[in-house]
Amino acid sequence: MNRVFSVQKMVKWSILICYLFGIGSIYSAIHAMDCIKIEAKRENKNLVLPGPIEKYTQVMYFFKNQTQQSIWLDHPVRHASASAGWSSYIHPGHWSAIVVNRRDFTISCAVIKPGKVDYLDCSRALSVCSPKPVPMLHGKSTYWVAEDKPWDDLLKAIGNRKLH
Repeated sequence: MNRVFSVQKMVKWSILICYLFGIGSIYSAIHAMDCIKIEAKRENKNLVLPGPIEKYTQVMYFFKNQTQQSIWLDHPVRHASASAGWSSYIHPGHWSAIVVNRRDFTISCAVIKPGKVDYLDCSRALSVCSPKPVPMLHGKSTYWVAEDKPWDDLLKAIGNRKLH
C-alpha cells in the first residue's frame, strides 16, 4: 500500500516538475492541480471574468453547465459585426474551457427557443473555476480551447492542444 501511494505521489510530482520547466502540456499539469472556483463579478445577468494580471499573458477558465437545459455562452460586444465565433453551446453537466487574454471579459448565458431567447443568470447557470497553480500562458488572443465535454474528455481535448 505504501509503495503504491509512493509511486502515485512520485508520478504527480514528476508531472508537476515537467510542467514547471515547460516540458509538460497543460493536460499533464491539470492532473496535478486543483480547479479553484472563481468568484466572477456579476453585471446584470452576465459574468465578468477578471482575466490576466500581467500584460501579454492569458488565463484559462473552465465552465460547467449547472442547469438542466443546454445553454449558449456568448461574449456580448458593442458592435455585433465584430463578434465572429464567440458563441459556445454547452449541454447540462458538460464543461467548456476558454483562454482569455484581456481583463473584464464578459460572458452571457442564454437558452434559445423557437422565436425566443431567454437570458439566464450566468452566476446560477455556470460553475466557473481556474486551474491552480495557474499555468503561464503567453499570447495575444482569446479563444475556446475545448467545448461541451464531460470533464475527462475536456482534459484530454486540452492536452491534445499541447498548450504551454
